[in-house]
Amino acid sequence: NSFVTRGTAEGLTTALQYYEQALSIDSLYAPAHSGLAWVWTLRAELALIPMAEGRREAQEYIATALRLDPQLTPARIAQAFWLFWGDWNFEAGEAAYRRALELDPNGAYIQSGYGEVLLVLGRWEEAVEHAERARQLEPVDPGMLFNYGLTLAWARRTKEGIPLIREAIARDPNAVSSSALADMLHVLGQDAESL
Repeated sequence: NSFVTRGTAEGLTTALQYYEQALSIDSLYAPAHSGLAWVWTLRAELALIPMAEGRREAQEYIATALRLDPQLTPARIAQAFWLFWGDWNFEAGEAAYRRALELDPNGAYIQSGYGEVLLVLGRWEEAVEHAERARQLEPVDPGMLFNYGLTLAWARRTKEGIPLIREAIARDPNAVSSSALADMLHVLGQDAESL
């Protein structure tokens, strides 16, 4: 799972191999199906493969994982991700994130993902609460720190957000995707040298 959360091409390739190996041992192992759903989702999100290919593969693994274990939270999050960001079905996507939160209220990635949804919906203070909770749950994860800083910046609290963004990048420059960094710079109306 740590190979997936790194969000690098190499990490995702390694994760793909491990999850496929797990399924060769036990084809009914729901967490491996869920893990593969995330591999394909992130490969598409990072533009390593065409979005349609990532979506198709992820949807198959999500369906299998949820058929095997309807309570499997990572699969629920992947489903919510595609509903919201892939289908642009904000109502169904938000409902799916809320369902995942019911299953695992202490899941940092659920808190973080739901916070991003709330940002898009213009519910900034709620978004900040969820991003802050994610950071509390995973205090050493530079991605959670970056997301919290970015959420604060979106919520017009840039004086609080920018130092957190800088700290996250200093901790691990590879933990922040170029698209997230570009998004953050757009929000702030700045260029990379300003950080």
